[in-house]
Amino acid sequence: MSTLVDIVSFALLSTAASAGGDAKSWTLPIKIEEAGGYPGNPSTLKTPLRQDLGSMRLERKENGRYDLSLEGGPAPLSVKDVDVGLFLPRVPAYARASEDLLRYALIQREFNRNEIKFGAVGDLADFKVANNCLRTSLWEVMLDQAGEKGNAMVFHGWFSFPPDEHARLFETLNGKTLAECEKLIAQYPKIDGMPAPLDALRKVSSERKVTPQSLASETPIQFGEQKRKAKLMLAPGIATYADYYAQKNQPIRTARFSEPGFYDPKSPVEFDLTWLARPVSAIVRDVTVGSTKATEVELAFEGGRRIVVGDRDLGALPARTQAPDNDKDTLRLTFGIGTPDIYATLADRAAEASAERPNWLFLLGPDGKHVDNHQAGVDRVFCWSDGRTLHLYLVGYERIAVVGHVTVPLAAE
Repeated sequence: MSTLVDIVSFALLSTAASAGGDAKSWTLPIKIEEAGGYPGNPSTLKTPLRQDLGSMRLERKENGRYDLSLEGGPAPLSVKDVDVGLFLPRVPAYARASEDLLRYALIQREFNRNEIKFGAVGDLADFKVANNCLRTSLWEVMLDQAGEKGNAMVFHGWFSFPPDEHARLFETLNGKTLAECEKLIAQYPKIDGMPAPLDALRKVSSERKVTPQSLASETPIQFGEQKRKAKLMLAPGIATYADYYAQKNQPIRTARFSEPGFYDPKSPVEFDLTWLARPVSAIVRDVTVGSTKATEVELAFEGGRRIVVGDRDLGALPARTQAPDNDKDTLRLTFGIGTPDIYATLADRAAEASAERPNWLFLLGPDGKHVDNHQAGVDRVFCWSDGRTLHLYLVGYERIAVVGHVTVPLAAE
């Protein structure tokens, strides 16, 4: 896999190639994944991976949209008339009333993956581009080909989005210059201890205390992504959710997601998940964000940590008679405020950005301030309802595993 020198050289080359504040087109060098793939790659691969597509051509059109073309092969592979702003962190209007909310929303939007699937291009089944979660302007491009058992990746590479164009778009989207916010998002920031002014985000109209239940004896559910990434979970002997919390099993280890964007089992990350063992109380709130009604659930754990999850649709999810076997049948929420879904089609991403559906996900400490969820080992919450009870699946680092299942009654007890 890439050495540190390779990665630094790639970053410098990309920056140099994209310089120039008045430019309207850029040729961006691509760092190509090797033909055999890398050992920790969880994707289905059709090897040898292509090695001929060495650059991404980015052209801004008069209408403000862009054409993206992969160059180096027999003919360019292109997606045209793309709203590139859909990839960049943009703070929803309802989170701009407070600088603390704006900072938190911006951080989580920058450091969570934003991948868009453009669909078929030529004889390819899918052309995918992602603003990945590692640092500002580090993007990926992936090509899939259809096979007998579904799509398989035939090309994967990394490139840096032009910094001057990034800065221009960022200001257009957020009303703030990138220079004003760069210290927050240039590298992974310190989240622990940041203020979390929930009252500036939503207004509480009513609330009710309920009793949560941890289904710790269950076998951890695996959706498609968790099945693909099972080899990245390095903790042995996990048979139930309780095994994730057992003191004897700490720390829980998984492969690390490293620059420019690959999973590295040889450099694992570690988490102490004992804090998830005992949810002790919960509050269900009816709230409003501006004129929009929403539901918020605050789930408190022994020791004082609290997960606060809110969404316009949380209290009105369609009732299911059994647990979903596809995460698309859940309400998928990522930490932050209005953080985009991790994966989306172009149409879904555009609709998501246009709607600005109020939603938020916080991890707070006993003092009511933010705790860094990424370091605490929980990255997302998947929600579904059986009509009376809300089910919360707690999804761990890089969505490698579902590490908890907690239920919360929606009505007063």
